[in-house]
Amino acid sequence: MKSMTGYGSSRFSSDEYDLEIGIKSVNGRFLDFRFHMPREYSAIEVDLKKFLSSFFKRGTVDIYIQKRLGPSSNQVSVMTNIGLAKKWLKSYREIAKELKLDSEDEMEAIVQVPEIIHIEEIKKMNTKEKKAVLDCLSEAAKGCIQQRTSEGEFLRKEVSSQLKKLGDLVAQVEKIREKANAELEKKMLDRISNYDLKEVVDPNRIAQEVVMQIDRSDINEEVTRLIEHIAACSKLLKDDKKNHGKKLDFFAQELLREVNTIGSKSQISKLTQLVVEAKTIVERIREQVQNIE
Repeated sequence: MKSMTGYGSSRFSSDEYDLEIGIKSVNGRFLDFRFHMPREYSAIEVDLKKFLSSFFKRGTVDIYIQKRLGPSSNQVSVMTNIGLAKKWLKSYREIAKELKLDSEDEMEAIVQVPEIIHIEEIKKMNTKEKKAVLDCLSEAAKGCIQQRTSEGEFLRKEVSSQLKKLGDLVAQVEKIREKANAELEKKMLDRISNYDLKEVVDPNRIAQEVVMQIDRSDINEEVTRLIEHIAACSKLLKDDKKNHGKKLDFFAQELLREVNTIGSKSQISKLTQLVVEAKTIVERIREQVQNIE
C-alpha cells in the first residue's frame, strides 16, 4: 500500500552539463503529470510520461528538471556580428571626435553591446542526453516511491486502528438496539395511554401501528451493512497486490451514510452519543484513505 504523498530527487554531472531532478507527488483523483523543465525537453514529454507511468498509478505528480551547461559543453556557440561591429565602431569614433572624448577603450565598449557578441545554446537533445535524463528521472522516482510506501504503511496502520474503534462502537450499537426498540414501544404506548385512545381505537390497530413504527426505526439493516463494510475495508488494507485507494474512499462514504441513517433513526440519547463518536471516526478514516493510491 502506498500513499500519494512523497518526494524524490537525483543529480547527474558531466563535463557537458549538470542535471538536477526533483519529483513531488500529492493526492489526486487520477494520475496527472505536470512538468517544469527546459523547453528542449518538451519533445520527449510523451516518453517521460510513459516512463513515469510504471512508477505512479494515481496522484498529482510534479516533475522539476534543471539543466546547467558545463565548461566543456558543445551545446553552446559564440556568435559575432562583424558588420554591426564596424558600423557601431564608426559611430562611436564620430561621437568621440565630436565630443572630444578619449576613444582608447573601444574594444571594451564593443563587447558590451549584446547584439555584437552573444552566446547561443543549441536546443537539440541527443540519445546520450535522453538516456541521462531517464536514468536521473528513474532515481528520483524510486526515491519518491520509497517515501510513498513508507507513508502508505503508516496510513494502513492508522486506518486499521480507526476501523477497529468503529467496529467496537458498532458492537455497542448492536447491543442497545433491542433496548432502543423497547423504549420506542414504551413511549408510543404511554402516549396512547395519555390520550385515552385505548377505549376508542382497536387494540389490533394499535399493535400494528407500534410494530410499523418500530420497524421504521429499527437499525438492524444499517448495523449489518456497517459490519460488512468494515470487514471489506480491512480485507482491502491487507491486499498489497493492487491499489485500492478509490475503493476505500467509496467504502468510507458508505460508512458515513449508514452512520447518518442510524443517527436519523435514533430515539435514545445513548445511541445518539455513539453515532456522534462513530461519525468522528469515519471522518478520520475518510481523511486518511483519500491519500491512499
